[in-house]
Amino acid sequence: MVNLDSVLRDESAWGDPYIFRPDRFLDADFSVIVKKELISFGIGKRNCLGDALASIELFLFIGALVQKFEFLPEKDNELPTLVPNVGITRVAKPFKVRAIRRVQ
Repeated sequence: MVNLDSVLRDESAWGDPYIFRPDRFLDADFSVIVKKELISFGIGKRNCLGDALASIELFLFIGALVQKFEFLPEKDNELPTLVPNVGITRVAKPFKVRAIRRVQ
């Protein structure tokens, strides 16, 4: 099993893995840059069989949500902590958001 946490937070591969920068995956023409270090669905013989379908579905679902709603913290100027709950895996601490319907 590959330790995804160590691969996806590797500074030699990502430079600044703790900073949200979607542009690291897009070139000047907004085409997707495929990085070998991005192994969210595993690697080798035991990788996820549905990775292509899952990626397409996630793109469509999240794209539709972002198109129709604006997501804000529950309280203004109160962002969730970036310190994770650590156990067998790292997970974000629970937090609440407001989804405000965009006016069309």
